[in-house]
Amino acid sequence: NHTGYNAPLASSQPTWFHDENDCRNSPNKDLDCELAGLPDFDQDEPAVRQFLNDKSKAWVQAFGFDGIRMDTAKHVPMSYFQNDWIPAVESVRGDLFIVGEALYDSLSDRPTLLKPYLDAGFDSMFNFPLRRALVETFAKQRSTALVADKIKDTIDTLGMDRTLHLVNLLDNHDKPRFVNEPGFGVAEDDIRRRHQLALAMLFTLPG
Repeated sequence: NHTGYNAPLASSQPTWFHDENDCRNSPNKDLDCELAGLPDFDQDEPAVRQFLNDKSKAWVQAFGFDGIRMDTAKHVPMSYFQNDWIPAVESVRGDLFIVGEALYDSLSDRPTLLKPYLDAGFDSMFNFPLRRALVETFAKQRSTALVADKIKDTIDTLGMDRTLHLVNLLDNHDKPRFVNEPGFGVAEDDIRRRHQLALAMLFTLPG
């Protein structure tokens, strides 16, 4: 989706990146606007697709890791993943586990939002819809029906096999840590108890 701040590539290849007018006039801000001010690749440019594919293929060939986490997947055109990037890395290593990150983290977000990525060829997605239900249930002491309903919805929408492959989580570097979610004034022993309950649930749910 992007380079780092002040990356030389953004200066040396300016046509590879969306400009401010692309963003201002775009009906899809997620795809055409910078994320946190980071230079935003334009995957409609063939040279950009080739550059990103070649870099990823080189990494896959050079290192023996078992999987790849694709960051900020919802800010990249799905057609690029389906037609370019996933086939490119799989041409080097067909057994890679490819997991995508699409940050759908509100309680109303449903697993239907994850399905297009799985259909495009991702093996798994980070299960942010479930994460929000776990936080609301255990950190904020709401009903366990939130988790039960989310799991049922996920299995009904994606099927059990895909549900089992999702990557479940309580927190990560992009979200507040679980132990901060109960809020000020909650005793540390109580926070620890809530965290342990949430971890127990995390390790027993499909995924």
